[in-house]
Amino acid sequence: MLGLFPSIQYIHGTTNNHYLSMAHWRQGEVAVSRFLRHMVAGQEHPGPPRLEHDEFNRVQGIPDPPYDTLICQTLAYAELHLFLHDYDDEKILSLCGGQPMFVFSSDQDVWRDNKKAIAEYVPHGKDLKVIWEKYSKTDRIIKALEPARELGTEEPISFSFSGKTWNFYVLNISSENIPAFQERVRNLPDFL
Repeated sequence: MLGLFPSIQYIHGTTNNHYLSMAHWRQGEVAVSRFLRHMVAGQEHPGPPRLEHDEFNRVQGIPDPPYDTLICQTLAYAELHLFLHDYDDEKILSLCGGQPMFVFSSDQDVWRDNKKAIAEYVPHGKDLKVIWEKYSKTDRIIKALEPARELGTEEPISFSFSGKTWNFYVLNISSENIPAFQERVRNLPDFL
């Protein structure tokens, strides 16, 4: 019962946000959120999405992964915050300014938030995994990052659920390359 009131309060506040609607609680967005939470937890390629016990909580029985994660998602705003709450959702979703890379964000807004999150990330001995959900805005950003991408390894990941396929672009940066990666990103133009 202790968690029920804050959950209802959060959902009520989120659904009253004029930028959001109940459409964002579709099962597709929930599936994306589950998938990304498992990646953040260190379970790289989980099986197909399914209902899980206590699924808004930290994934149990998995040691902390050797990397931190930053995510820029297209939709699934409210669900992803809930799914990643135990993993510091504010930091993880800072890559898109805590908002979905949706109609309300221009390419320039997404690029500004991406640069800020990468530049302000504080390394602490872990690798860094930066994830973008593939979308028309993503392609321009990935291209703009070209001078810094050689410091990491690229990994396309996709999964299917309910007849739809979601695609992600993942850039893995080793801990020793993070400062150089951040410096290159800081030196990129402020405008796409």
